[in-house]
Amino acid sequence: DRSLLTSNTNSSEALQNMMADLPQEGQTSVASNDENFNLSLREISNAAQKHVDLGEFDSALTLYKRILVLYRERYCEIHPLVAALYHKLGMIHAKRADLLTEDKLQQTHVRHKALVCFQAAARTARESLGKEDPNVAVSLVKIGFLHLCSKQYQTALITFREALRIRLINFGGNP
Repeated sequence: DRSLLTSNTNSSEALQNMMADLPQEGQTSVASNDENFNLSLREISNAAQKHVDLGEFDSALTLYKRILVLYRERYCEIHPLVAALYHKLGMIHAKRADLLTEDKLQQTHVRHKALVCFQAAARTARESLGKEDPNVAVSLVKIGFLHLCSKQYQTALITFREALRIRLINFGGNP
């Protein structure tokens, strides 16, 4: 029963059943207008977000990466949904990194994963939505903060300036 997913985040059996209904990696996806496919993706995304809310980042990453594979198969690499999912993956890695205050090497490694995801989000948004789309700026801000955390101040400044330039183009001079 799909309602199990919304009421119980430990309903891994229900989640597994839904994921089994989706095409596996390498298989041809169902028709793009298939409501069950879209409903399953939405429910899996909701379950992944619940894992994030509970701090269960590995479980959330597993689900979001599965959705990313399906999006890339259906829409190709250059699509706004793919960009949004890369950004979401970056956010999860960034949250994980913030919790790793005791292990600086591991924290650096996880921040690098976040950086790679945000860079993919910015690149994909730029190519699918346009180089001056606000979504590009949002990912650039996250990239800038990661550069700040790694003490790459000049790179952070350049990145923040580009994000601000895009923001001013879209929203004017009143922040």
